Amino acid sequence: AGGGTTDSTPSVNEVVTVTGNIGSDSGAPDYLDACTIVTVSGETSVEADGSFDIEAASNSHAQTFFVGDEDENVYLMTRTQAVAQNEVVIDANSTALALVTLHPLFAPLRGDDYDTLVEMIETSPRYPELVAQIEAAIASQRDIFDADNEALLFALSNLIEDICVDFEEEDYEGSLDGIPSAARFRNQSKAIYENPKIY
Repeated sequence: AGGGTTDSTPSVNEVVTVTGNIGSDSGAPDYLDACTIVTVSGETSVEADGSFDIEAASNSHAQTFFVGDEDENVYLMTRTQAVAQNEVVIDANSTALALVTLHPLFAPLRGDDYDTLVEMIETSPRYPELVAQIEAAIASQRDIFDADNEALLFALSNLIEDICVDFEEEDYEGSLDGIPSAARFRNQSKAIYENPKIY
């Protein structure tokens, strides 16, 4: 799943080589052989067995890894701290975590705050449905940002709304304090996702 970050990690960027694997219960889909993995610091192809080596920035923030094709379709993602020698796993679970944590409400979080967010996502009753919709998209070679995939967008919207309600009801400190309510989230996310069908 998407890994957390540590407050002790320096904020200055250092480029490191990260190894990883595209994993799933049924193995990596055949079409991923023609895909590339992209970070802000590098780009590489996916090996036949789903493995890869790629450069990524190492700092106190989670880094985003995209798996896509030459037509700019994105099939999988992960957000994790880039650490040399640590293996990164990209699968439906990591993609679900990345989709939620990339939301502008949550993207700045790091360290313990980020880890708390990941725990809330993974324990939400809405989480399994989002993972299931992502698995279906992967199996059908469908871009996870496809604006016509209403089932996936509903699952994503429902999960984020559930998290926003949790933030509102709990007394979190630090950068988690003051996360908007679900009602305010609905209005903000219309502009972010540009798909009124899900509201």
